[in-house]
Amino acid sequence: MMPFHGPILPRGTACLLLTLGFGITSAQDTWRIDSLMATWTVQRTVRDKHIPFSKHFGPDTAEVRAEWRDTSPVLPDFLDPAVTAAIELYGGTRRTEFRLLLGMAEVYRPMIARRLAEEGLPADLADLPMALSAMNVHCTSATGEAGLWMLPWPVALRHGLQVDATIDERRNDVRSTIAACRHLKELHARYGDWPMTVLAFMAGPAQVEAARIRSGGATSVQELYPHLNTSHRSLVPTLIAMHWLAHEASGPHPRPILTLPWEPVDTLFLPRTVPMAHVASSSSVPLDHLRSVNPELVGGLVPAGRRFFLPRNAHARIPDVVAQVLTYTDTLSRPIVADSLEEDTLHEAGPPGTRPVYYRIRSGDVLGTIASRHGVRVSQLKEWNGLKSDHIDVGEELTIHVQEKHPARTRPPAKPLTEPARSEGHTWYTIRSGDSLDAIARRHKGVTAQDLMRINGITHRIKPGQRIKIPR
Repeated sequence: MMPFHGPILPRGTACLLLTLGFGITSAQDTWRIDSLMATWTVQRTVRDKHIPFSKHFGPDTAEVRAEWRDTSPVLPDFLDPAVTAAIELYGGTRRTEFRLLLGMAEVYRPMIARRLAEEGLPADLADLPMALSAMNVHCTSATGEAGLWMLPWPVALRHGLQVDATIDERRNDVRSTIAACRHLKELHARYGDWPMTVLAFMAGPAQVEAARIRSGGATSVQELYPHLNTSHRSLVPTLIAMHWLAHEASGPHPRPILTLPWEPVDTLFLPRTVPMAHVASSSSVPLDHLRSVNPELVGGLVPAGRRFFLPRNAHARIPDVVAQVLTYTDTLSRPIVADSLEEDTLHEAGPPGTRPVYYRIRSGDVLGTIASRHGVRVSQLKEWNGLKSDHIDVGEELTIHVQEKHPARTRPPAKPLTEPARSEGHTWYTIRSGDSLDAIARRHKGVTAQDLMRINGITHRIKPGQRIKIPR
């Protein structure tokens, strides 16, 4: 075989392997590659290139056996029915997906190869991420591994990675690669043999020892791997198959990824923790795109003071985005209580013993949850706000008449909504976080947003703390 000079296969592709004879089905093993196909970067490539996912069968069993020879002294390297099935799967039925995996490998392989060289580790170890995560930094498993190298939580912590409900640095390609190199050196010092080191890295030393006991004392990878747990058993044949196909001259060639994970970005820091969805709304960047360039953030939040990436093609100025995010968060986080009924002449007074609450609708809100939160009925919400159906829109403001003693989740305004009149023709109003001229105008009968702009000589761009005139 002539060496194939394309990228090494992404390790996550191994999940597709059909492991024959050991009770593993291809359906059970496709979740890694399927997770890669669902990522922002691959979806953009598929959409923009209109890639057809057709069945194109590759080499058959006889051809593979005729051409087979050992290709790596470092990785497990043997040919059995499970390996043959994996070669036929990635070279045939899932050939299109495999080419996309190779495209992702082209992105990450230079960085991985450089780190391996710096640590004095064999270059062939760069193929490991193919079988483990399908080169998907967002990959996670039911047994707790995550990231490009699918590191277990204890291993990640031991090598200095942060893993909690908000941040998982196993998804950071560079930091996880450094941790993986250190772990590989630890395991090699223990086993003294690279194929056994690779087996222990993929399945864990505890599983290797359990497989040794189940097998009656086997010492080779080929004898041990059928006795691994179901969740890890297919990784060895998958790794061998992918490595063989990637270096086979007639094997699948990589399909370039159009939107790279390392696309140009701007960096911003937020003074307080906010939901990532609010950043998406304020910057007009799709939430999946933000997750793609910030894979470490796993809890849906952007922690205060932590570096956050915004795609440079968002065409948004960082200061504007920060200001909009904070304003948007203030608006949606909690409803605001008006000081008195007289301050809102648009809505009629509610039942005796109630006070009006102005609630800004958030993403995911429905009338049922809003009503339950404030101790009222859905029918009352619809009546007070003139709603003819249960449909509500994000950003829309509802008036809710809550009982004086009801502990609605509200907060008083930092400043009075209105101040004493300064002339007979108008009153003064202090802008609150989340206010818009349209919303202010709706609260004052006979006033429009255009009136407010004309009288105050302003545009729609207003900011908290700003004082404007409200005509009587």
